Amino acid sequence: MLLVNVETPVDTIREVYSSAARLVGDVESQSNRGRLSVIDVLLPAARAQELIAQLPGLTGGEAVTDPSFAGYQPVRGTPPAAAV
Repeated sequence: MLLVNVETPVDTIREVYSSAARLVGDVESQSNRGRLSVIDVLLPAARAQELIAQLPGLTGGEAVTDPSFAGYQPVRGTPPAAAV
C-alpha cells in the first residue's frame, strides 16, 4: 500500500477524489491551505502509479505528489494467478 500525498488547486479536488475512488483509494485526510488542497490517499501500489499518471490531466499539470510506503494489506477481490 502507498499513501499518496497530493497537493492540488482547490478547484480540482472533485476530479482527484473521483479518480481515487475509481482506483479503489481511501481518502485518509484532506486540508486546505489557501488556494491549495492537500489530500492523502491510501492506494494499492499498482493503483497509486495510475493515480499519479492521471493527475497532470486532472489538474492542468498543477498537482504535486509525494508517495510513501504505507504497509501491507491483503489483496481485495480475486488475487492474481501465480506465474508458472
